[in-house]
Amino acid sequence: MEKIEQKIKPSNWFTSMLFVFMTIIFLSAIIQYFSILNIVDDNLEQISQGEFILSIIIDVLAYSYAFASIYNVLKAKPFSITMLKLSVVYILFQSIFRFIDNFNLVVQMPKLALGWIAFLVIFLIYLFISKHLEEYIPKKIRKFGIAGFVGIFIYLLVLATIVPRGWDTITKTIASRPVDNNSVILNEHEVCDKIAAYRPLNDWQNDTIYGNNDDGYGYLFHSEKCNKIFVCSMCGDVQKRLDYYQMMYLIRQKVMPDTVKLYEVTFRDSVIYGNKFYLNSYTFTDDSIKVFWTFSALKDVESYKITALSCFELDSLKVSVKTATDFMKTVRFDLKD
Repeated sequence: MEKIEQKIKPSNWFTSMLFVFMTIIFLSAIIQYFSILNIVDDNLEQISQGEFILSIIIDVLAYSYAFASIYNVLKAKPFSITMLKLSVVYILFQSIFRFIDNFNLVVQMPKLALGWIAFLVIFLIYLFISKHLEEYIPKKIRKFGIAGFVGIFIYLLVLATIVPRGWDTITKTIASRPVDNNSVILNEHEVCDKIAAYRPLNDWQNDTIYGNNDDGYGYLFHSEKCNKIFVCSMCGDVQKRLDYYQMMYLIRQKVMPDTVKLYEVTFRDSVIYGNKFYLNSYTFTDDSIKVFWTFSALKDVESYKITALSCFELDSLKVSVKTATDFMKTVRFDLKD
């Protein structure tokens, strides 16, 4: 009797669903491959090397496990349904998070994204309620087996990467909350904008203050060599230079018209007291006068806080680059007593 049950072939409907699922696994692997290349090119220095390598290992194991589940189901192995369920759940949640992270892809191809997720949900439900599967591989002969424990092991590896990352996000979010300026104990000559505290350089003259205690502050200074020294702080997840450039564009809109043509003359990436430091300098012509604009930002490693500086200098970059670097050395993001 047992031999007769094993000779039952999978239905055309089930075989078609397996083919679609195999295609989704294949496409997911390709997408993940290009995501890894993008990280290597743009963002590798911002993430943990160990976490990066572990995530690659997990993906290789998970995709191999998923392909193996299809093979074993077609062979009617007792443990294959467990493997397939675990694989579908993994690919489903990975797909959901991928579409959340790449929302532009959802906007551009909404039918594909929704169809992708809908199929995985329907397929998962099918694996639990299908009468054909009960005939093909009866529940009485199904086993969890070593293959099931391998699937659970892959899930535990995923948790090993997600939990620390999630905790890091929570702690950084809490640390990024603006404070009441009146509650901050400032050192001599320091000012605070609710997000960071810093000390204007000795030759700076305070021109004006923007904002209020509810919305935050921005400070405008000038010196003998630099004019319109604008300083403010904000919160954002700056992981790579592209994020920094987006922030720089927002500040540029506040200090000059979009019609001004800028030409880059220098840029720097460095670290100041453990925090990431970015700097760019540009030149442009204003009424036949050569002007240099320097923009820099300091990103706090313990939170999402960022302090930005914008300043202008005539004729050369003798002062503004050093001014930005020296100022960022005075910034502190920890505003606790």
